[in-house]
Amino acid sequence: LEGGGACFTEASCTKRSKGDLGSSKNWQKTMNCKSQFLLCDEESANPGFNNAHHVYVPYANGDTHRGMRTQASEETWGLYFSGHLNLRTIFNHLEQSYGLLSNSSHILLTGSSAGGIGTLYNVDYLKSIVASENTVVKAAPNAGFFFPGALKSDFPGHPEYPPSNFSCFSQGQHCGFSNFESLVADLWQSYRHPKCVAAHSEETVWYCDSAMTQYAYVESPVYLLENQYDTNQIMTQNGCPKPTPSSPMSSVINAYISMYGEAMRNSTEPQVQAKADQDALFLPSCFQHGVSTTITIGGTQQLTWPEILPDWYWEHGKLTDSYFLVDDCKSPDGLPCNAMAGCQIATGSNSCRAQLEKDGCLSGEKVLERYLLQGPAKAASACIECAQSHRKDLESAGCTVSEVQSLCTSENA
Repeated sequence: LEGGGACFTEASCTKRSKGDLGSSKNWQKTMNCKSQFLLCDEESANPGFNNAHHVYVPYANGDTHRGMRTQASEETWGLYFSGHLNLRTIFNHLEQSYGLLSNSSHILLTGSSAGGIGTLYNVDYLKSIVASENTVVKAAPNAGFFFPGALKSDFPGHPEYPPSNFSCFSQGQHCGFSNFESLVADLWQSYRHPKCVAAHSEETVWYCDSAMTQYAYVESPVYLLENQYDTNQIMTQNGCPKPTPSSPMSSVINAYISMYGEAMRNSTEPQVQAKADQDALFLPSCFQHGVSTTITIGGTQQLTWPEILPDWYWEHGKLTDSYFLVDDCKSPDGLPCNAMAGCQIATGSNSCRAQLEKDGCLSGEKVLERYLLQGPAKAASACIECAQSHRKDLESAGCTVSEVQSLCTSENA
């Protein structure tokens, strides 16, 4: 399932309806599978699933593949939100035209971001319509755990609530959740897990719109891929400003990010452990949206999730010790600490940042030129190249490789 955010205001949804994430008018007829490796036929690119039939579901609803609106109305600004209904139609087409649901022995549903949310909410529905009870249906949602539950210190007695947003947190208040999820669900008429709905009252059924609650009701095996510090959740959805060392609110921003990471760990680790006989978890300490295919987590093998996924799915049993991986790197301030470039926040020591500035690596002429002409990624590369040529200076200032990479990446974002 394709990802691509969501919309819930007239302005954002109307704008979205005019592009590829809201209309199929300009969709390409072909695509390069390398951007979605699980669609590739080559074993080297997609070991474990290269011989499978591959189905790509583009995203044009803005409802995380969950909407069940059958009519466009004034209430929906003349737009349809029918992501779940579209999936039902697609599943029916795959069965009627190709017999895929009745003839498949194994099915994997996956997606990232909005596609990850859609995966978590739709996998049991997919399982319910396959012809044989013996058909294995599993899910691998990437960056779809929206949202974790609040910490006890945030919303005492309400673990189902999402964490407070940044505005509330920065003022020492515990608020921000309101009934936002419920309001969005009303707009989309979102599909909810039937067993979750049955377990909640009319007043609390909106809990089912948060992954913290929804996950417990998913019966199909799930390989949960999630960053501890999801930037979309922290910044886009909850309004946290971009963390920079020079920000006057850096201490509050860092505290919020630290709190959110703890909430994500508390919401995912125990729930996946409770289903350890079938579920798996890959939870890097990374400040990004979407778990990279190249990031590794501790241990002696240093494996990526694409290496673990086939072993878990096909139950080969060779990598069982890696089915539950949570970054155990330690940061004194509770911030992201995975060593992969771009995972950490540029809070770095003042002396390290000052030395990078002195050496012209953060704002030198070459870096600025690349930023203006080629964009942030090339500017970050220029910064790292500069740092390599001033290695002795930076080592004397106490810089680490991961700290330099983080400063170069975040300062040029």
